[in-house]
Amino acid sequence: MDPTKVDGVLSWPTPRSIKDLRGFLGLSGYYHSQTSHHYFKKRSTSHNEQPIFEKLKQEVCQAPILALPDFQEELTVETIACGQGIGVVLQQKGRPIAFFNKGLRVRPSALSIYNKEMLTVLLAVKKWHPYLVGKHLNIKIDHQSFRFLADRQAITPYQRKRVAKMLRYDYSITYKQRNLNIVADV
Repeated sequence: MDPTKVDGVLSWPTPRSIKDLRGFLGLSGYYHSQTSHHYFKKRSTSHNEQPIFEKLKQEVCQAPILALPDFQEELTVETIACGQGIGVVLQQKGRPIAFFNKGLRVRPSALSIYNKEMLTVLLAVKKWHPYLVGKHLNIKIDHQSFRFLADRQAITPYQRKRVAKMLRYDYSITYKQRNLNIVADV
């Protein structure tokens, strides 16, 4: 298995807060049917959870969780962008093919959320270009106004430049509510 496909999950930091823990549990819970169910049982908080967390990260990243792409079928990219980071998953028929997340430096983190979402999509198509070129791509995003990128509507020079980079791809954009977009959550 190519380790770069699962770097986003394997490098996931140990949760330090309830919010951090919910982010990871959202991802692992989404693939609950494909992981060992004993990780999701209630436990007392008195024993060390770090080995369980590490084992669950490994299990989410191993077959049969990660699927091989079928190039005859449509691919889906789910993205999310927030304050200091982005998260993306490449999927097909609800099965993950690869994960990607990245912390943003000062300049990109100062972008508007619309432009962060645009940056997220562009980084995803750049990273997974061999999978995506020549195929229809469904982009699921949690920013409702971003759907208009498919109409090639751009206002600022920054947006026009990014829209031009997307012209080589056949894609559609659908809105997915943020609370349902747990796979790409960072």
